[in-house]
Amino acid sequence: MKSDIVVIGGGILGATAAWSLSKEGHRVVILEKGDLVSGASGGNLGKLSVMERQEDWHIPLALESLEQYEELNKSTDIEYCNCGGTMLLQSPALFLAAQQMKEAMDRAGVPLEFSKGESALRHEPNLNLQSIYATVFCPLESVLNPMRATLAFLELAKQHGATVHTHAKVEGFEMSGNTIRTVRSTAGCFPADVVVNAAGSWAGPLCRKLDIHIPVGHHRAMACVTEPIAPCIRTAVLDGSFLSPSTVAGDVCRITIGVAQTAHGSLVISRAAEEADLENKDVSLEGLRRMIQNFLHYFPSLHAIEIVRAWACVTPQTLDDLPVFGFSEKVPNFFIIAGFKGAFGTAPAIGRKVARAIGDGLIWEGGLFSPDRLRANSPIS
Repeated sequence: MKSDIVVIGGGILGATAAWSLSKEGHRVVILEKGDLVSGASGGNLGKLSVMERQEDWHIPLALESLEQYEELNKSTDIEYCNCGGTMLLQSPALFLAAQQMKEAMDRAGVPLEFSKGESALRHEPNLNLQSIYATVFCPLESVLNPMRATLAFLELAKQHGATVHTHAKVEGFEMSGNTIRTVRSTAGCFPADVVVNAAGSWAGPLCRKLDIHIPVGHHRAMACVTEPIAPCIRTAVLDGSFLSPSTVAGDVCRITIGVAQTAHGSLVISRAAEEADLENKDVSLEGLRRMIQNFLHYFPSLHAIEIVRAWACVTPQTLDDLPVFGFSEKVPNFFIIAGFKGAFGTAPAIGRKVARAIGDGLIWEGGLFSPDRLRANSPIS
């Protein structure tokens, strides 16, 4: 039986979920509280990384999504490019952690190439060898234009009958017992058999309207783009420090590196992550300075290029580093998807799993990602 489904959030997870659900014949309405791609889905690097995923459940999502993005690019130009990716390892400890990561990659058939010294320059000739201990190259890493990709999936959903409402902030729900019957928004009221919460960093506050507490918080992420220049960054570059995470006490701005060169020649440089209020998308000058300083630590020969724009967006994170995926026990027709690390890299596959969970009753990974897995008094809820 096909359902009336309201998807809250028009970012990449909401778009791919709506596309998969509408393809199955469900009547889908998408509610976006602002303009399309005005949140994290429009503000990220557009990097599709396999290496950032070490878990056996996570890697297949990235591989499946790469295939879907490549297929989408044949009909819609989302600036998809299979450029490969280079992970920077700054210490012997990270090199050892990357070798352990390789075991999971081998199981999934993902090729990796380790390099030290001059051989690391084969993929990134402008890299400062004094700044690293080693690199790992993966030929499957890719990049795309995140705005174009999100809009493309929304368009596909509309072609299958979905409707999209912007500036449709959810104000509340009309209930029948513990079940949602209507979603009330600034764009009107919409009947719902199922409600999908794909609101990103706003997933937690939205849940609290239903007295549901999920382990999703947020941070403000910054990035910038340079003037177009001659080709100088060959791959999607990422920082391997996540393999051995550490937190510096009192440091509210966490700096790592992510960089890729677009088809037009501009460099997109990230990553600065800061603590900030949920609605605060201001660019921090201190964060921007440290982010560029860190970039030049690895690529000092590129010091003369000019930055033309910088921006910030709010991105979600979870207390236990696991995503939230599934129906809530408290409100059984309320489905939550939130907190996926680097969600762009896995969104098409996640959208398919949402359709299976809602249409076929899929319980993914035995309920490992259940929204009810942590108690309501957890610090991040």
